[in-house]
Amino acid sequence: MDTYLGAIKKVTVGTKAYTEATSIYFQNDNYRTKIADSTYGGYKDALDLAVNGIDATGEGTVITVEAKGYETMTYTLKGDSATTDPGEDDKLTAPTVEKAELTTKSGFFEDCDYYRLRFGTISGTELTAYLNKVTGVTVNGVAYTKESTYMKESTFRVKAENDAYGAYAYDILDLAVNGVDTTKDTVIVITAEGYADLTYTIKKAGGSSDGKDDNTEEAKYKVSSCELVDGRYRLMFNGFSESELKSFLGNITEVTVAENKYTDKGWYSWGKHNYSKVDSKGYGVDSLELTADGFNTNDDTEIVIKGTLNGEEVTITFTYTAE
Repeated sequence: MDTYLGAIKKVTVGTKAYTEATSIYFQNDNYRTKIADSTYGGYKDALDLAVNGIDATGEGTVITVEAKGYETMTYTLKGDSATTDPGEDDKLTAPTVEKAELTTKSGFFEDCDYYRLRFGTISGTELTAYLNKVTGVTVNGVAYTKESTYMKESTFRVKAENDAYGAYAYDILDLAVNGVDTTKDTVIVITAEGYADLTYTIKKAGGSSDGKDDNTEEAKYKVSSCELVDGRYRLMFNGFSESELKSFLGNITEVTVAENKYTDKGWYSWGKHNYSKVDSKGYGVDSLELTADGFNTNDDTEIVIKGTLNGEEVTITFTYTAE
């Protein structure tokens, strides 16, 4: 079967000549060969046809497949042999979104920051099958454009975060940050062929609807890591876009470490109970460093960072546990 499918040169649906889909996008007047059942390895065993050229009523639609070295195959698709879009009651259940992580752009293929959506309830090949069927994403009602690799404004992409299982073992969905308004809740709707629509809400700045602003799971702005680097503690953050993080770090009003009040070292040498914003990756200010003298060496240390963002007060509370 794999050899035959690889020899296909022409597909005609009714009187319309179809063209082979050459990318992950499957459009009208397209056909593609694929692996439908991987039980026996990576051999193609199916031919997909875009539905637009098929009339399943009356006498049906004649499909002609020509393959080099094989006799021409003709098949009439009609009546109950045709597959149409399932009704709402027949659609598969979409996965849930467990979290949306604000991610800073990096590398040549990313022109903007983005939210990385992680899914629950299904995983592995089931999740990959779902993401392969994703046809559209709207952000507060605005339709995003699907991209295969590049991330730019008003786009989304499905991706394999861990390509150990192959570049097409999709398990995450990224969407550009520009459509998300952090001053209010943002509703994301994902549509996928054969599945019920998936709706997820990214909460407004400050985290969950109860307004929590500490470092719990409900908080939007959080400390993502705290590591000892060159004798000082370096704090990294998530929940901010790149520009938001720079703005917040430039507008810090108070830092306390285990109730010790820290001051900005500015252009001076490091002193007692000092903090400073730093560039950890060479792409601009993205982290905060704290002198180690205020930390508890044998107990938990509570760190409180206060500042402003877009004119609003933001407080981040984080507990560091000594190793």
